[in-house]
Amino acid sequence: MRPTIIPIASLNDEFLGLKVMISGQVIDLREHVDGHLFLKLKDESGGVMSVPVFAGVRSQLGEPIELLDAVQVTGLVKKYRDELEVIPDKASDLRIVHAPATRISSLNAEQIGELVKVEGIIIEREIVGKGSLILTLREDGHELPVFVPAPVVKNGFPEVHVGYLVRIDGWLQLYNDQIELQLKNANHIRVIEAA
Repeated sequence: MRPTIIPIASLNDEFLGLKVMISGQVIDLREHVDGHLFLKLKDESGGVMSVPVFAGVRSQLGEPIELLDAVQVTGLVKKYRDELEVIPDKASDLRIVHAPATRISSLNAEQIGELVKVEGIIIEREIVGKGSLILTLREDGHELPVFVPAPVVKNGFPEVHVGYLVRIDGWLQLYNDQIELQLKNANHIRVIEAA
């Protein structure tokens, strides 16, 4: 018998120690220096659940997990720092459906504050302020500036250059009345193809 997917909002302390299946969209993703990946999943119930993918399990995954991807997790419900989390035992406990990138041409001011995934070729790379970076992406003739704050640049940001095809997850914001994407974590950028 296959377990049914539990709405995240319905999980409480009564589930501690039980194996459950949840499914949601990745709304936050952090990488630990030891190789662990910490996800926050949100589902249609409005609930948010922490899912630590420890290094041993992560190393067995055949594909990366990105923001906005849909992930189904089977794991034990445990508590860490007074917060419930679902912990997968092995790579097969995770099923990932990658969210497609949003076309740069379709972005608009009504989406300010939203998390989006875009893909494009870096056509300009400029250092601004005290070590921040602005990458300009182009896709089908449309351009989007991507703001990378200095702390993100200094904390494991990958080497990227003009001509690289990249996929970036970030939050849309307005800067000088222009839409731009803000990158909040170095692992929210993925090089698809180096020039």
